Amino acid sequence: MSSTDDRDNWVVNGNRRICLHLSNVQLLKQSGRRSTYFTLIRKPWRNFQSSYNFYGSVYGNSLTCAGYPTVYITKGKKLNVHDFLLKAAPLLNSSIAYYFRFRNQQSHDLGIDPMLDDDFEIQKRIQEVDDNMHLVMLLEYFEESIILLRELLCMDWEVLLDLEIRNERTYHKQDSFLTDQHKTAFKKINKIDLALYDHFNKTFWKRVDEYGRDKMARDLNYYQKKKTEMRKIKRSKREPRSKNNSFHRNIDDEFDQKKIVKRFVKLESLSQKERKEIVQYMHENSGHCPGYGNY
Repeated sequence: MSSTDDRDNWVVNGNRRICLHLSNVQLLKQSGRRSTYFTLIRKPWRNFQSSYNFYGSVYGNSLTCAGYPTVYITKGKKLNVHDFLLKAAPLLNSSIAYYFRFRNQQSHDLGIDPMLDDDFEIQKRIQEVDDNMHLVMLLEYFEESIILLRELLCMDWEVLLDLEIRNERTYHKQDSFLTDQHKTAFKKINKIDLALYDHFNKTFWKRVDEYGRDKMARDLNYYQKKKTEMRKIKRSKREPRSKNNSFHRNIDDEFDQKKIVKRFVKLESLSQKERKEIVQYMHENSGHCPGYGNY
């Protein structure tokens, strides 16, 4: 679903950039529009930890079902990410709401069935993603990715730097140790994501070679220097962030049903029949929220 929020859309040099979660890029391509598709992935274990850090600390019923599948797996107990992994591995399947938040989440976001297990089919679907994407970036090599993206979109350095600095956040690096037992459990529920990252880690460095290693080194040096300069200028002009702009907002406000629905559609414009159809569609695609009640 695309967002109508201005934070997810921007216009550069007359071209609209749209940032969204979409599980099938091919659907957009069928529209006939000339567009460029790119995405960003990260190491699967780091992504798993990040997801648990978010969904493991958010509870309550809502349209977005923010607490699932965590509440189903933990049964209200506070677990560290390693214990959660061991408990989740044998339970996560398509019968559980939002199971894909911890089972091959990145592959799911790119249109691959998270329950797929056949190696040949997995590679086939990953290749389809590769064929549909103009660039797949790696979070672990974010600056190199940004430089490749700049070339792909023919963007000016200043525009690119401004967009990045405006969206800067401070994140804590998560990369805790996995025992053999944990690795086995993780591979069971993130087999596709591991194959996905391995594939695009290889294609990424092929793109860097095509770009030129020496040229990449020069551009990285220029990029880092200019970013430092622009960051100093931005910080001197930046206004203090209000509580409303903070990531940690009141959960009842953040996940209020009507507020979320109105972000995408006008609630009053939907008939009761249309609302039931939406709920049915969500249920059939693991997007239902158990116990939420009537939409």
